[in-house]
Amino acid sequence: MAITHPLNPPSSQLPPIAKIKTTPVQDIAHAIGYLRLLYNPDVRGTRCVGRKLVFSASRIASDSTEAFSEGHEVAINPSSTSDSSSSLDALRGDEFERSYAIRWLTSLVARADILAARDDRSFDPGDPEAYDLAWENLIEDAAALLAVCAGTASAGSISRAFAFRHKTGREVKVQITDVPLENQDYSSVGAQTWGSACLLAEMIVDNPGAFGLGYSDPSQRPMRVLELGAGTGLVSMTVGGLFKGFFGSDKASVIATDFHLSVLQNLHKNIAFNTSSWPEPCPVTIAAHHLDWSNLPASPGPPPFNQSFDQIFGADVIYEINHAAWIRSCIERFLRKASNSSTDVPRFHLVTPLRPTHTAEAQTVEEVFPFASQTTASSSGTPTLGIISKEILLCEVQGGLRSRTTNGNLVEYVYYTIAWV
Repeated sequence: MAITHPLNPPSSQLPPIAKIKTTPVQDIAHAIGYLRLLYNPDVRGTRCVGRKLVFSASRIASDSTEAFSEGHEVAINPSSTSDSSSSLDALRGDEFERSYAIRWLTSLVARADILAARDDRSFDPGDPEAYDLAWENLIEDAAALLAVCAGTASAGSISRAFAFRHKTGREVKVQITDVPLENQDYSSVGAQTWGSACLLAEMIVDNPGAFGLGYSDPSQRPMRVLELGAGTGLVSMTVGGLFKGFFGSDKASVIATDFHLSVLQNLHKNIAFNTSSWPEPCPVTIAAHHLDWSNLPASPGPPPFNQSFDQIFGADVIYEINHAAWIRSCIERFLRKASNSSTDVPRFHLVTPLRPTHTAEAQTVEEVFPFASQTTASSSGTPTLGIISKEILLCEVQGGLRSRTTNGNLVEYVYYTIAWV
């Protein structure tokens, strides 16, 4: 089922509440599907349509300015996509329509026993189990959707269901709630899910080994993963879900950090929702913590900042002129230094959009993190941080995610891998 434009609000799209008793199961299923697409969309997020290695520690691309061949680019009408997203956002933020949807779902769930016992001629009377199973699944879907709608009832809030698929066919599923900005306070932008986080999450699931994740020795200490500026927590929960669902008995501790109070409150709720069904005790843990990049805790800091981290992630965290320098201080402080005999490489993975309005901020990344070929070892042989690879990715943003760029839905991202060199 797809949402068509112009959009029909729930009050006119859904079967009338008074007639639910006589509405065929198939029509009820379509109505629930409509509400799911409206209030709890299954989002892929981004689709990479071009990728170019610009720099690696072993070689530099021949022409870093020509990141994509003509055949990889796609033609998209930015205005139509923007208009559709605006209409959808307006409908999702309509308090009356959301309230109507909640009342409709409540009535459906409340009448479950009566409706389940009725005769529906669209089903084969010789197979009563088929009807019972279909109705049971519908009520479960309706109850889950009711919880989502009731939990995001404030205007502007939306719950998104992400499913990132590995090449083996297995998926990591994450459900995220975005909440409105606090009085349009730009410092609370982490309450929204941005395209960079979705792109990084997809890349991690697609190739966990490239990010140093998984298949560690279960007898060793848990792998420690840190996310800077976690926002809604999509990347952290994707990493946690990856460990829990893919790597068997592997242990992992994922720490999602942010600064703004309202962002942290939403981050705690998202983590609690996604881990509520995990067994106790679980070898994988995800926790949210406050972290001020400009004022790091004294060393050794309080847990969980009293130990170094094996991998660090950052998605769209460079949007002010001081951020790159502050983040370098975080990486120097928290990224583990590999031993000479170790085969794993601790790394900082940074994905950020190349937006014309923040050119100066983007340039600071390469100013504070020099390329590995430009770094020189200190006289004492102490390693320093350097960029070991740089890739440019051209992506189509999907699912109504925000990109912090132009109004179009084609966005260039740069992916840096930074390590001790």
